[in-house]
Amino acid sequence: MDEILVNFDPERVKRAARTFAGLVDSPHKQQLFYFTCQPHVAEMLAEVSPGAACFKVENRQITAA
Repeated sequence: MDEILVNFDPERVKRAARTFAGLVDSPHKQQLFYFTCQPHVAEMLAEVSPGAACFKVENRQITAA
């Protein structure tokens, strides 16, 4: 997904992030990729799914966030 939460208010971002975490943590272990340039969205996703792998892409380099 790429910036699908960009126009959501903070409460909706949090609810959507929880839904994403539920998909990943389900018995079927879905893989989810979410791309954002919004720091608050990245922080919210990390908050609701603390075990998720997060990466930062900057200057053509990928690093663990």
